[in-house]
Amino acid sequence: MPDVQRLKSDLLALVILALTVFLGLSLVSYHPADPPGDVVYPPPQTLHNLCGPTGARLAHQLHAMLGLG
Repeated sequence: MPDVQRLKSDLLALVILALTVFLGLSLVSYHPADPPGDVVYPPPQTLHNLCGPTGARLAHQLHAMLGLG
């Protein structure tokens, strides 16, 4: 008989791990010129962020709120 409580906690741990890896890749590959950043005009056609537009937006917001710290 499967242990349902352990399965739930294992799935929750996997989701948290996936979100942490996504966030880490987004922050490591942050580039100020990626949209929604406005460092360069016109905005570049290609993104430098490894996680695409969602990762670029997330990294930009976190960088704007927290800075390099």
